[in-house]
Amino acid sequence: EPQAGDNGFIDSLESKSQAAISMAWSDVVHKKGLMV
Repeated sequence: EPQAGDNGFIDSLESKSQAAISMAWSDVVHKKGLMV
């Protein structure tokens, strides 16, 4: 049971990380576009 909970926690972390990375990356792209 602990393993199943850990896996779910890791999956949740990964999805949150991917969303944060996507937002940060698009933000960087927009800033670069504004600079250029």
